[in-house]
Amino acid sequence: MPIRYKCIVIDHDDTTVDSTPSVHYPAYLDFANSVMKGRDYKILSLQEWYRMLWDYDYFEYIRDVMKLNKEEQDLEYKLWIEYTATRHPQMFPGFLEMLIEYKKQGGIVCVCSHSHAKDIKRHYEEHNFTPDEIFGSVRGHPELCKPYTYPIDTIKEKYHLKPSDIVVIDDLAPGFTMAKSAGVDAIGVLYGEGHELVEDDIKKVCKYVFNTVSDLSNFLLNPVEP
Repeated sequence: MPIRYKCIVIDHDDTTVDSTPSVHYPAYLDFANSVMKGRDYKILSLQEWYRMLWDYDYFEYIRDVMKLNKEEQDLEYKLWIEYTATRHPQMFPGFLEMLIEYKKQGGIVCVCSHSHAKDIKRHYEEHNFTPDEIFGSVRGHPELCKPYTYPIDTIKEKYHLKPSDIVVIDDLAPGFTMAKSAGVDAIGVLYGEGHELVEDDIKKVCKYVFNTVSDLSNFLLNPVEP
């Protein structure tokens, strides 16, 4: 019997690897504590960080809310690059095994993330796994990644897939926006730390929501009647 979806389009941070608490949020704290002191700005908690990422494009947030000038934006970006290049977030337990089994059953594994493709590739190489496609963030070209549909459009054309063949798995709004615009299903995941302030929103916009990797794996790998 066929697998439920021929292709999964998975987010990276906080869907595949447990990275925001150990990489992205600490990079933000490092910058905010050193640059934002004395300014009319409240440093975000981890839960508020996810809420911000749900509500804002990050680059608009640092420009319009944090009110960083160009030099400060470049400094923030450089610090984030240093953190992502030197820290090694771990995959959520059971996620790699799920991907391996999904590939064995003929599934296509694609990654769509606002992290850089080279960092995503490095994380997967550490686990001896190669996704079929990686769509990472390209600075200056937001149209090549979520929330735009370029990744889904490219996958459909390359692998000759219908929208019903594809599901997006994510924990934040850009992935779900991409899924809706492309006409594909969306799965929300809540097993990463800190999603309390966006949990209700995830449940509103996703066809399915899972609180554990085990439940996600059972759903994806459970064969369906043809």
